[in-house]
Formats: sequence, structure tokens, C-alpha cells
Amino acid sequence: MDEADARRMIEEQVYPVFGFQEIDRVVTDVDISTLDQRRVIPNMNMPLARGVWFPRL
Repeated sequence: MDEADARRMIEEQVYPVFGFQEIDRVVTDVDISTLDQRRVIPNMNMPLARGVWFPRL
């Protein structure tokens, strides 16, 4: 997946549910162990699957 594909998925899957919000930065190669253990990890989909992991839709 490239950045253009990721942005398309956000437009198709996230914006209809949560409304449009500007993307202020793109972070690649994220180590999920560094994500917020209280807010992000419990509310995300499985990161092995292609798609939007957070927020869980």
C-alpha cells in the first residue's frame, strides 16, 4: 500500500463515519507497541490486515 492508497481508504471508510478532517502528517513504519495502550490499542483492528486500523470501524 502506498500513501495515495491509504488516503483513498481514509476518504472511503473514515470520512463517512467521522466527517472530514485534515491529515496533518503521515507516519510510516509504525511500531504498534509505541501506540497509546489505553486509547489506541483497545480501539483498533488487527494490524495484520490491509486497511484502516484505527479508529475501528
